[in-house]
Amino acid sequence: MCYSPIVSISIALIEWVLAAVLLFKFKRTPLRDFCSAFVFILGAFQLSQFFLCTSGNPSFWARIGISVYTLIPALGLWFAIQYTSRRGSLHHDWGRSYVVKSFLVVIPLSITAIALLHESFIIQAYCSEVWVVVQSLFFDFSNHMFATTLYLGYYFGFISLAGWLLGRNMLREKNKRRKIVELLGLVAILCSVLPSIVLIVIIPSLGKSYPSIFCNFALLTSIIAFVAVWQEQLVDRKGK
Repeated sequence: MCYSPIVSISIALIEWVLAAVLLFKFKRTPLRDFCSAFVFILGAFQLSQFFLCTSGNPSFWARIGISVYTLIPALGLWFAIQYTSRRGSLHHDWGRSYVVKSFLVVIPLSITAIALLHESFIIQAYCSEVWVVVQSLFFDFSNHMFATTLYLGYYFGFISLAGWLLGRNMLREKNKRRKIVELLGLVAILCSVLPSIVLIVIIPSLGKSYPSIFCNFALLTSIIAFVAVWQEQLVDRKGK
């Protein structure tokens, strides 16, 4: 959530415009597909936070927000597998494996189903001028340690694996321009995921509130992702 609902909805609209430009104005590549979906998800999360603070049903919109950002680790890992298998640093069979695809789809959808359908999933959800509080079964160490541990394992595990795959590929990349593109893509993921782990996962699981600054990281991430795709397109046009 941002400093006000107006800022939050404005960030969401900016991110969706960037996602649309990425999707319709740039040549299709794995990076373009990932970044457009990634930026769209960030905008959707901002929209959920806007309605959390302006509607009369904050618990519902808290469920939507959790469901939305739960997609990020699986999306990031899927992109990392697709990209590195095409670049040759990962065996190409991984990128075409239906088992891998099913695994990356079933886990986030299962979590989303729990978030949307479990009656007592949201413990509390409210916002004030500075603080946002959303606590769910996944962020409740004292009463639901097993569920919280599994969720954090999914979030940390998938992102760590995606970062490792992309980082290893970047170190092996000999083309300096493409290495910069890959670095930007990796930074975009980290700029979104690391703040979300701290602000949305760790702090709420400890029963704490957090300042409404996540939108700053989300907008920065969207801009970095856009620049990464733009730079990739320039590299491809030059045939380097």
